[in-house]
Amino acid sequence: MTAPALFLPQPPDTDTDTDPSLQQRTLLLPSEYSRSVWSLDLVHGAATAALLARTAEQAVRPDLRIVRLTIDLMRPVPLEMLEARAVVVRDARRIQVVQSGLFLARGDDEVEVGRATALAMWQSDLPTRGTLAIDAAQPPDPESLPHRPIKVAGDGQAYHSSIEWRPSTEWPSQERPTLWIRNPTQIVPGEPLSPVARAVATADALSPLANIAPAFGADGMGFINADITLYLHRHPTDEWLCVVATSRQGGDGFAISDGALYDRSGPVGRIALASLAQTQRPLAIETPLTGTSLTETP
Repeated sequence: MTAPALFLPQPPDTDTDTDPSLQQRTLLLPSEYSRSVWSLDLVHGAATAALLARTAEQAVRPDLRIVRLTIDLMRPVPLEMLEARAVVVRDARRIQVVQSGLFLARGDDEVEVGRATALAMWQSDLPTRGTLAIDAAQPPDPESLPHRPIKVAGDGQAYHSSIEWRPSTEWPSQERPTLWIRNPTQIVPGEPLSPVARAVATADALSPLANIAPAFGADGMGFINADITLYLHRHPTDEWLCVVATSRQGGDGFAISDGALYDRSGPVGRIALASLAQTQRPLAIETPLTGTSLTETP
């Protein structure tokens, strides 16, 4: 079976877009596999982040490597035609800063719904390797953990329909919450997620991982993140990626979370994000009840 695509490229409207430059726009329609857990009428933040990463990567020079990617999820993204574009903000010999944005048409105006800022650095053979162990041991291999199906409420598909989700701790947990994710989707048909796009889409999972804890319970607060900042000291080499929630501090209606990103070869990078408290719970995904083990397949 062909992996589903998150976005479907669309041809420009040549009847109205008579300007040749406008006909070179990147127009994409979100597929049902991009739909959010908060509303099936919206695009999931992870899918938005992956598309912003792809758009930024297309503008980065091949001799540089993205080491930081900051995603601002500025507005809810409806399942409507999106325009993706990027601009190089700074282009030097050893660094480059690229911004990408996603835009919705609103009559004669446009609305920016998401933005990414990518910092890319020059790759060299200078001796920079070295490790300061911040976190505990490498998470257990995902293949050793039972598969936990993710059930999307209602009919149709959503972002979580196609990903594999293998937590290694009880749900919820305050003891180093750890979640392996394998995302086989394509960003557009025929184009798999790049390592950077896969990493930032996976990093979005830090928000529910860090913010679902026994103190909130099954009927407690929900949290939705407004950003993702991902630092990569190397790019992932594996489809399996692991998010480990390492710290969380909350107050005044929001929480700041920090996490680590791994693949099966070891540490990959660090994650930080800010999440807003919500009285609404995610509606489009059936989550386990308090005390349910996610390492047991029902």
